[in-house]
Amino acid sequence: MPDDETVQQQLQLLRASRATLGHAAHQLVQQGGYAHAERGLLNDIVEYCDNIQRIKAWLRERGVVVDDEENDLLAQRLRMTPGSDGPRAGDTPLGTRIIISRLNSSMSVLRQLMQQVPEIRDAAVAFRTMFQGACAQIETLRVNKILHDQLHQIQFRCFEPIERELPRLLTTGLFDTNVEEYAQNLEDCIAALRDAVADTSLFNPTPTWIDILSQSHAQMLRALQADDVDMLRRAIDSIRRVLNIHPSRINVQLTNAVQTMRLPAIVSTMANIHTICESLNIDAALLERITAGLRALRDLNEQLSSLSFAHTQWQDIDNLLRLLNDSGEEIIDLWNELKTQASRLYATTSEDWANDLQENAARLEQAMQHNDVQKIVQHFRQYRSRAMRRFYQVDTQLQKLCNKLDRVDGPFAFVIGVLE
Repeated sequence: MPDDETVQQQLQLLRASRATLGHAAHQLVQQGGYAHAERGLLNDIVEYCDNIQRIKAWLRERGVVVDDEENDLLAQRLRMTPGSDGPRAGDTPLGTRIIISRLNSSMSVLRQLMQQVPEIRDAAVAFRTMFQGACAQIETLRVNKILHDQLHQIQFRCFEPIERELPRLLTTGLFDTNVEEYAQNLEDCIAALRDAVADTSLFNPTPTWIDILSQSHAQMLRALQADDVDMLRRAIDSIRRVLNIHPSRINVQLTNAVQTMRLPAIVSTMANIHTICESLNIDAALLERITAGLRALRDLNEQLSSLSFAHTQWQDIDNLLRLLNDSGEEIIDLWNELKTQASRLYATTSEDWANDLQENAARLEQAMQHNDVQKIVQHFRQYRSRAMRRFYQVDTQLQKLCNKLDRVDGPFAFVIGVLE
């Protein structure tokens, strides 16, 4: 039995090795993942992981309890499995294709369980089939979320600022550098949209509405050169039509992708497997791996279901807000429908954004009771601004989750990891 000092030295070395591996994992993300990482970095990750496994084995052989950490198997998760067609440009650190390839060869826990517990065979086969289908939806979900996010960016960084300035421009006929900045913002967003569709087979040919945005951008540049405010207005009208139609259509694709993942059924199947195994007192370490996978799936299902539901609800509200200009009469006509939609979201929470919207709604209704058109328009503008900011926050949260789905530290990768 080694002395305590030797054990402490090895534990300290393990902590240092994990810290170094964590830094390397961060570099991997910065370099664009497996598809773009420097070969030296990938070799270093393999060396760090091998060293960690050696230290853990040494400690465990001597009776020291050492917990596993997710990054410990980073090198294994980055290795390509036989028959894989390899990472492609634009893949996140794992990439959807690599996830599915890993899934096909990583069902060791379930294979082991099927040998030990014949009762779970059908459930295990069903889980594998459904989980593979869920992995296949990652790309659809992630790419459509990028498109939706960029349309939001166009709204906030180009369309709305120019729309606010149009009355002044129409009066003075004078352009300023702000319009040039908004045109540059639009160009950046169009480039991001084209990159997103170029890195996937989901869109062939490029959606026509992206070409319409490009034409609008060219028209904006011509308007700037000619100091033609009317031409600028026509460009903005064209962008408005895209923003009024396509975010809703993309949201339908997002919702369909989430539903096609069938996460509730996957969670239910894994829970059934867990219950059977727990009742039969199988190996504790094996049961713990299944428990960890079940917990990760439940968390993912809760997050994705909640965010996608909220995203759809806010999209409906956004659609109504787009129907309204700053006419007091239109606001009064559509207010009840808008209030009904919005109250479903903020009536059940005490978060600041919900309280602000409720207070704003109360002020707006009070102005309506007094038929004060000026205050109706004022409070509606505030309400619309707050509602759109909240939609943007939900949009951002869903975007982050979608981006994480096929990352090396993402929930799908973790579930596959516990099945290996």
